[in-house]
Amino acid sequence: MGVERNDTRYRKSREKLVNALFELLEKGADVNTLSVAELVAQAHVTRTTFYLHYEDRADFYDSVLHMMVDDLYRAAITEGYSVNGNSFPVLDLTAAFGFVAAHAKEYHYLLKDGQRLFDRKLLSNLYAAVERYCEVTGVPPRISEVPIDLIIEYEVMAIVGTAAHWLEEGMIYSPRYVAKTLAMLCQGGAQTATLADFFVAR
Repeated sequence: MGVERNDTRYRKSREKLVNALFELLEKGADVNTLSVAELVAQAHVTRTTFYLHYEDRADFYDSVLHMMVDDLYRAAITEGYSVNGNSFPVLDLTAAFGFVAAHAKEYHYLLKDGQRLFDRKLLSNLYAAVERYCEVTGVPPRISEVPIDLIIEYEVMAIVGTAAHWLEEGMIYSPRYVAKTLAMLCQGGAQTATLADFFVAR
């Protein structure tokens, strides 16, 4: 829309709007009925500024969801599994849960009661990453009788569901403890390389 996304003013106004969104949601606002007027008033920016960056409220919310998923991935996806000297991305659960804890207010809302748009983006990205990992490493499923797509679905859903429950319960366990426990559950006692090696806790 003619605005350089690395421009300092752009970043600051976007940050104000994102903060305003979660402040309003924390106060009990409904994302489905939240108006642009309420957002700009909370963010202390003009409607012109808002429409300079976003087409409408739906475009803004979609942008926030993408940003939250991308930020989580940047914090948690790391190079870690090596095959024939080549390194492939894995999910560092400790980094993931640490990042979620540092942004608990935002992720608590997005994962609360399964906010479907966020869930779809997060699960879709994670599923694709695990699927790619399986393709490049050739690791076998832990249970040969179960199709690999069902195993991926099960483990991805378990991790996202655990994160939602952990936030809902007030993060009574440390990010490291939750990560280590999930990694152990994913391993299931396996002694050889499996899909579980995608989910690591360091």
